[in-house]
Amino acid sequence: MGPAVDGRKAERDAKGLVAEIYDTIGRGKTDSLFSLLSERIVVFGPRQTDAMKTRTDALVALGKLVDPRAKKHAALHSAGLDVVASPGGHSAWAFDVANIDGHPVAVMAVLSNASDLWLVGAVVIVIAILSFFGLR
Repeated sequence: MGPAVDGRKAERDAKGLVAEIYDTIGRGKTDSLFSLLSERIVVFGPRQTDAMKTRTDALVALGKLVDPRAKKHAALHSAGLDVVASPGGHSAWAFDVANIDGHPVAVMAVLSNASDLWLVGAVVIVIAILSFFGLR
């Protein structure tokens, strides 16, 4: 694992990873995500068929949703990303209610840091029903 990482630096770097992922998806470049995801990533949701346990499976599924040949890609915006680094800065939790083409989705991810390289290890995505919680 290595020496402890400053908590603020860990949060900043972890947020940078999520921002890079959002930008990459927004440009329709899903292949560019390969180096940002753990080989054994676990992905859940939003549908039952959206459960995956490898980076390849996750990227193939995402590639079906994000067409790199499309002239206009899905608009992906963060509505308030929050990242909390663990003591020692070797992992972090990321939470967001993102907006994809006008549809709110709640995203939770577990990120890991090894030798200053941040990767996504797990993701849960759910369709947000904001009106139920009085947020919309």
